[in-house]
Amino acid sequence: MTKSPLTTHAAAVADALDSQIGTSASANDVTFTDPDMAIPLPHADVPPTGLGISPSLASSVPAPDPDPIVRYTIPSNLLVKFSESDLLDLTHGNYRRWHRQVLDILSIAGDLACYLDKSYVCPPRLTRPQDARLWETNDRHVRSFIRLQCSEDELEHLSMESSDTPLTAATLWSFLQNRHLNRGPHAQVLLLHDVLRLRFDHTLPLVPQTHDAIRLCRQIVRMGPLTADSLSKVALLHMMRDILPNLQRSIADGLANATASAPYHVADIIKRLEIEDDFRKEERPSTSSAPLQA
Repeated sequence: MTKSPLTTHAAAVADALDSQIGTSASANDVTFTDPDMAIPLPHADVPPTGLGISPSLASSVPAPDPDPIVRYTIPSNLLVKFSESDLLDLTHGNYRRWHRQVLDILSIAGDLACYLDKSYVCPPRLTRPQDARLWETNDRHVRSFIRLQCSEDELEHLSMESSDTPLTAATLWSFLQNRHLNRGPHAQVLLLHDVLRLRFDHTLPLVPQTHDAIRLCRQIVRMGPLTADSLSKVALLHMMRDILPNLQRSIADGLANATASAPYHVADIIKRLEIEDDFRKEERPSTSSAPLQA
């Protein structure tokens, strides 16, 4: 009877083992004739090497399949726009609370929070086209939810943001984090202003509001010592709250866009107030004598 190639190959492997292993009189007593020739037995699911096994057989052992991408959707009861005060806005100084809310919702919706991590990349489109499509769908879903929870001012900054890296939920998340946490003393001014605007809402539980205020104060202290310049900006912003709301908003935007290389000084606020004084003088009725009538 003609032996198959696999049977012949198996016999060759057995002969190679027999040439290295000596057997005693007992069939169950196996010893190595030369200790230097002793070789460890390979793991059951790893093809042995160095024993004349063809590379084609070794490479035919299938690699474990990666976990398939699953389509996730945020539940409809959570897929709603936050209240105006909870929308992300640099002038509100509410990034940390907003960050926690968004992260909680994405975690509830399955593995969507993974898409905020830059290391969680899209699978190869050539070898895993279905997983790649699902990954892109999930990532687009997360990006849309993040944008939904941003104020109009934040959306304008997102639209102006240009980057060489592809836009993903992770890059969007990272941009917002850098924008809100790396503002230096100007962010501290806005947070101080936010503290002065706090009021208890009688329609909500009081203790959670208390913890939010304390948390905000701790955040301000962690930003560094309070300077006279910072305190002056806060005082001037607070003084505008009733009669100069538009100017207050404009100056707050200027502080929000300020950086270490392009700061916004108290002198800049004073210049804006001088211009406002000029406008107010022009709007006052003239006290000069009425023109003579013929």
